[in-house]
Amino acid sequence: MSTVPGYVSLRHKVKGSWFIDTLSEEIMCREPNCSLLDVFTQVNASVDKKSSVVGNSMISMMSELRTTLRGPLYLPLEHDTMKKAALLSIQRALFEKLLEEFYDSDLKNPKRERKTKWYQCTSLLHSYQDRYNS
Repeated sequence: MSTVPGYVSLRHKVKGSWFIDTLSEEIMCREPNCSLLDVFTQVNASVDKKSSVVGNSMISMMSELRTTLRGPLYLPLEHDTMKKAALLSIQRALFEKLLEEFYDSDLKNPKRERKTKWYQCTSLLHSYQDRYNS
């Protein structure tokens, strides 16, 4: 569960909920021999370390894992899958950065300047794709 029952699940305006953001990072960046239980344990530890200021209060959250697994569960990762996951991770990080710039940009910022940033970012994404696909 993204949080303990009775509490709020926190969500970033670009990255989404802390739980899903952390879970996707852990799945893409995990070791090939890491069990799903290990992944969720790391997710809990990472989410627990996050905090944010809302109004005048410092807030944090704790995710909860409930399972009936009776043994380890592994999701196999082959070399090609790991390459694709790395590319996806890079693309996602660049896209998130670009979205944050648009959200945080001043309204006085000319459309032309924003369009230039968009083209710079998409060309960078394409260069990473070309590099990983070759």
